[in-house]
Amino acid sequence: MGKKGEDAKAKPSHLEDELCFAVYSTQKLYNRFYSIVLKRYGLTYVQYATMLVLLEEWRPMMVKELDEGLKLDSGTLTSLLNRLEKQGWVVRNRNFEDGQCVMVELTPKVLSL
Repeated sequence: MGKKGEDAKAKPSHLEDELCFAVYSTQKLYNRFYSIVLKRYGLTYVQYATMLVLLEEWRPMMVKELDEGLKLDSGTLTSLLNRLEKQGWVVRNRNFEDGQCVMVELTPKVLSL
């Protein structure tokens, strides 16, 4: 343990002095900006990020590949893909060689972004 004076220096006196608060505040502003921009398309930031992963490759991708790129759990990704498909942004198809493998691809609607 340090001296009493050193301990007092190590403790921030205000929430604003915490790095985690600065990161949180920045993330909140960032998300607000994107939510305003994406609202006209009916998209959330995570839905948009999913489409960006597909745009980077511009090819059908396995759900597993999307999951690796986005770091989402499978339930969240499935729900997200359901909404994107319902809105006409993506289509999902089963791979005929492997019926367990679901491929996701963008629709031409994405070109309107």
